[in-house]
Amino acid sequence: MKKRYLGVLIILILFLLTFGFSNSLSADDSNLIHGVVPTKVTATMSGETKNGTFYFNYEFWNVGELGGDQYSKVTVASYFSENESKSVQEGYFTGGPNGDIYIQGSQGQIHLKLYNGATITNAGGNSFPIDNPQAFNGWVDEELTTVPTIELEILEGPVAMDGGKLRWTVKATATGNPAPTVEFSGDPSDSSISGTGTKNVVNITLEKGNIFKLTATADNLVGTDTASMSFVNEEELTTEPTIMLEILEGPVAMDGGKLRWTVKATATGNPAPTIEFSGEGVSATDNKNIVIITVEKDKIFELTATASNWYGEKTASMAFVNEDSGARFSDLSGQVEIRPHNDKQAWDTAKFESVLMVDYHVRTGDNSTAILGFPGMTIFVMKPNSEIILSSSAAKDSQIKLLAGNLWVNIKKMMKDGSMEIECSQAVLGVKGTRLIISETGSESTVKVTDGTVQFKLLNSSQSVEVSKGQSVTASQNGLSEKTTFDPDEEEKSWEAIGGKTVEANAGGEKELQAISKTSAGTGILPIILIVVAFLLAAAIVTLVLVFRSRKNKQKISGLQAYPNIQPPQPASYCRYCGTKVNAGFRFCSKCGNKING
Repeated sequence: MKKRYLGVLIILILFLLTFGFSNSLSADDSNLIHGVVPTKVTATMSGETKNGTFYFNYEFWNVGELGGDQYSKVTVASYFSENESKSVQEGYFTGGPNGDIYIQGSQGQIHLKLYNGATITNAGGNSFPIDNPQAFNGWVDEELTTVPTIELEILEGPVAMDGGKLRWTVKATATGNPAPTVEFSGDPSDSSISGTGTKNVVNITLEKGNIFKLTATADNLVGTDTASMSFVNEEELTTEPTIMLEILEGPVAMDGGKLRWTVKATATGNPAPTIEFSGEGVSATDNKNIVIITVEKDKIFELTATASNWYGEKTASMAFVNEDSGARFSDLSGQVEIRPHNDKQAWDTAKFESVLMVDYHVRTGDNSTAILGFPGMTIFVMKPNSEIILSSSAAKDSQIKLLAGNLWVNIKKMMKDGSMEIECSQAVLGVKGTRLIISETGSESTVKVTDGTVQFKLLNSSQSVEVSKGQSVTASQNGLSEKTTFDPDEEEKSWEAIGGKTVEANAGGEKELQAISKTSAGTGILPIILIVVAFLLAAAIVTLVLVFRSRKNKQKISGLQAYPNIQPPQPASYCRYCGTKVNAGFRFCSKCGNKING
């Protein structure tokens, strides 16, 4: 009988060993191993047989062999309810929530496995629960642990507060496994640190004249790391703001003749300044420092951006022009380029049909020349390697800026009470009804007057001088030079060959130019009508004479065939620049002053 019970007990033990269990008892060892305190784990499995209910109790440490030999042992007790006697077998546990249990039975070694510290499964796939799975809470696999790292980042600030205080909002970002805890401390004290309601984010408030050091510490079971940041609220360390404007895109053509620009403002200063834009036509973007400017046709818009902090404020302005200057090219030779004033990278090849807006730049390359005409017969001739800016429209007092090179100017006629200003690096010229030559090197500005008088004024100074025909003056940082003389006719001859299309400056050409100027500017349309009438009368008389002679000699050929020395009248032509009708024999347009066959 005893042998039969013993056989049943062995069978029950083997059955128990194929299942799992878990139950934990607290350990007195307070040292953490893999992030947990060594704790007894228990599991109980029960079942019914024909001999009654059997029980298997498993008991082992959560850390197993990973905590040392003293924690590696596993015991399994099996018994029947009606029989109080127990059979105990032993084995070992590798440790951890996914460790392995090995029991040496009578028929060999039996293997069971834990899953996530919650169940035990035998080789046949049967599972039973662990009684105290919380024993594995916080477990960290050693091969996955990492030393913590920590960084500090300013989210906002410095923000000016009452009494000269400054405030910063700072975030600590920590990494590591297990996830580290973060603590803040301050030097000289923690009184400047206050919470924000967000984990690992604090505010730093600093009185005027103080210096503060913030330290953040990240800690986990593997190690620690620290990061520090200093904050200063000393008046001598604050800086006033600066600001600059930059065109990111534009001008871009839009419907209705509008132009669009995208503009960015960049500001510096301590505390970091805020930026505000002013002006109608400004549209915001997703970036608070970038705006879009839209300008209607024939309008000028000035954008102002203001950077301010508690130290002060600064502004930057930029003009956006959608206005025609009125200037056009009458001759182009070689490499001539144009661009808007606000975009230094937008150089484009100049064409006769190019519309030159206000503030456009015009430049000539090597062995290149350009002739520009304004309404009112004003002509500009640019030699190679020259650059000008069309600073205003012809509808106003025109202004040109010569940036570099040599410029021949013939101011024939401006609008009533109008004038022309030409600005150089060192001086500005006020001219009206004058021919002159300007040379600009960047450090010296020289004017030579070949006809009329020029008021030559030193830039940013009250010093000025009147320069007349045959005189030359140079402006530099040292002021205005003494007047020198030169031969106007010889000087203008050097400009005659530019493209073969400049107006003649010799004696005969001068008379011709004067005659055209007088016809168009001084006497109005009456002389033109008289010339046309006289021309028609002469043509009629010639025709009557030819007819009379033809009848007399009874010749049946036309008068022009009979009299080959008489040429037919030349038909009228039209100016290709302004479209005005120009009668035969005239070499210059009476309206715009351009050469007809130029």
